[in-house]
Amino acid sequence: MTLTTKTAIVFSVMLFSSMAWANNATKINVAKAAIKQESVFNYASPTLKQLIQKANKIQYQIEPDMGCDVVENFYLGFGNGGAGVSKLQAQVLNNGVTRATWVENWGGGRYGEKQVIDFYMTCTGNKCVIDNVKNISDKIDFKQDLQYIINHRTCNWAN
Repeated sequence: MTLTTKTAIVFSVMLFSSMAWANNATKINVAKAAIKQESVFNYASPTLKQLIQKANKIQYQIEPDMGCDVVENFYLGFGNGGAGVSKLQAQVLNNGVTRATWVENWGGGRYGEKQVIDFYMTCTGNKCVIDNVKNISDKIDFKQDLQYIINHRTCNWAN
């Protein structure tokens, strides 16, 4: 290998590593922001946004006051919010999933309960969007529940 080839390989590895680190930092920031704002929607991929909108429309046709209670904050840890979240941490796992943990500090009798949520994201450049969310204590994920509501037009959601 020539010196130029070796230099190009080293530069490529460094560039890839710095891009992966930047994406990890962005993923962590997106997950934390979604938790603090009690909303996945602002950070959702176009596909997930479309599912949320369709399911919400059906939910509120069935239950005009509250919908089906399959709302984003359920998947973010039951009634959480910026004021009710403490010890918020996030990390990107080896498989690329962003795992956020925090302690719930109010609502629903869950005071002091630890929450663990996985965020599945895709990144393009330095922008990451949420493709799905899974509360690790649940059998299925947010997308599956939304799709169930859409397909069955019922509040008896899959989870």
